[in-house]
Amino acid sequence: MRVQTQLDDQRLQKLRYLAETTHANISEVIRQAIDFYYSRVNSEHPSTADILTQSGFIGCGEASPELSTTYKSELIQLLEKKHGDR
Repeated sequence: MRVQTQLDDQRLQKLRYLAETTHANISEVIRQAIDFYYSRVNSEHPSTADILTQSGFIGCGEASPELSTTYKSELIQLLEKKHGDR
């Protein structure tokens, strides 16, 4: 995607400084700036899945690797063990 923007003199000087100091072209400086800003904003506003994973809620259980295909039979066995054969 091509992006066109207007920069004031102060920001243009900063952009040129970053390009000269890092020996990167303008496009690379802008790409890195976007990546940096994105990671900063993303860490300040994590998704619900990120919050649950970091809290240990997601991935906290243990089961057999085949549980997604054997869950019905395993549930029946657990219920029979707990409540007996009814």
